[in-house]
Amino acid sequence: MKRDFGAEQPYTPLGPFKLRIPFVHYKFAWPDYVQGLLVCAVCLSAVPMLQEYLGMPFDIAITIVILNGILYCTHVLLGDPVVPGWVTPAIPILILYVSQFETGPDRMHALIAFEFMLGFLAFVLGASGLGLLIVGLYSISSSLISQSVPTHAEKSMGMEISLSQSNEVLMRLKAMWEI
Repeated sequence: MKRDFGAEQPYTPLGPFKLRIPFVHYKFAWPDYVQGLLVCAVCLSAVPMLQEYLGMPFDIAITIVILNGILYCTHVLLGDPVVPGWVTPAIPILILYVSQFETGPDRMHALIAFEFMLGFLAFVLGASGLGLLIVGLYSISSSLISQSVPTHAEKSMGMEISLSQSNEVLMRLKAMWEI
């Protein structure tokens, strides 16, 4: 399937998702291939951390990493844009957190509980619309703090905002919240 320049990538409708099958809906691309190799290397680097901090045997750690890689691909297959690397800064904090617990089941339970709480937070932010509000407030506050001429990237994305526009944006976000 060929995509028109600037148009959305072809897909097969699958309920609320847009199924994109490799080699059917998009062709092989060297940049994507190289990025995939690098992401695999980064994923594999988690094996020693799983062994040391969670006390997992090698075979279980490598299985978890492979399963993570496979599940990570489902975002792309189902048409969800992905920004890789968002969890990497949290690794040292998570290691400190789980290190408070005894190695073995207690540490695993602590990690699972943390992930459930993080997932619940993401669900609440998404379902309630608070996520949009937080993103809107962040973009407004960063614009107000800079108080400078927008960069070329901001102009091209239409992210210019003035002090008078910020109130309008807040009102729109409030209206979205009430709907």
